[in-house]
Order: sequence, then structure tokens, then C-alpha cells
Amino acid sequence: MFTRLGLDEVITLTMTSQGEIKLVNPPDPHLSYLRSSISPALISYTRRLVNLRQPQAMVFEIGKTFSQTGSKFSEHTHLGLAVTELADLTGVLQKAASLLGAAELPAEAGQTNGIYWGEIDVDKLQQLLPDYVNPYAVVSLFPPIIEDINVTY
Repeated sequence: MFTRLGLDEVITLTMTSQGEIKLVNPPDPHLSYLRSSISPALISYTRRLVNLRQPQAMVFEIGKTFSQTGSKFSEHTHLGLAVTELADLTGVLQKAASLLGAAELPAEAGQTNGIYWGEIDVDKLQQLLPDYVNPYAVVSLFPPIIEDINVTY
């Protein structure tokens, strides 16, 4: 859906250089924390595109984020968006809400150094969406017999 709206999908690392959940044995000592938000990586990626003189950058990612409550760790699915124009971000969020049948999306949004970003908790979004109703039905190859007539002669 977001590629049809003009955004490019990117995949960023789930490990970062700072955060609240530290890995015991990280594969890279400089990336030893799990991310709690997708937005910082998308902002950095979009900033890199702008520095490479891209006239307009619009990216999104659907990925995992992590949180810790006491000794319990949780994994969440988030959707992150980063664009260079505010109108693009609001238009994408409004169109996505319309296509999904939601009044509005539970998005956290902001602006950092000229990059506009939004982040949606997909797990919470699924609870707000109406139930899916399949408009199609499977037609049986062997339809039921409604009347059975016996004729003798």
C-alpha cells in the first residue's frame, strides 16, 4: 500500500548504539542495544538521501521494536515513515487511514532537522480496524440436492 502511495521501503538494523535493552553478546560492540523506536534509523536514512541531493525522499519500514518492563521483554511491530515534506506525511497518513477503514491512525509524529516522521504501533492499529469480511464465497463443485424425486413406471 505504501509503495503505491509513492514511498520506498527500507530495512534498517534492529540494533543501535544506544537504548534501554543491552545485548549480552552483541555481534558488533558498537551496536549493542535493541531499538525501541524505528524513527531514529529512518530519520538518519532520509537525512543521508537528502545529503546525496535527492530532491524528495519518502521512505517507510515495517519492523520490530523492543521494550522492557521490569524483567519482562516485549517485541512489537511498528510502521515508520520519514519524508522531507510535511504535506507528504499528512497525506500518506490520511490516505492509509482511509484505505484501512479507520477514522485515524494511532501515530506518533514529529520533525527532526527538516525530516518529518511518523511511527505507528501496528499491534494497536489492528485492534482499531474493523473485522475483515470476505465478499467472496467458495462455490462447491457438488452443490447440495434440495429436492429428491423418485419416479416409477
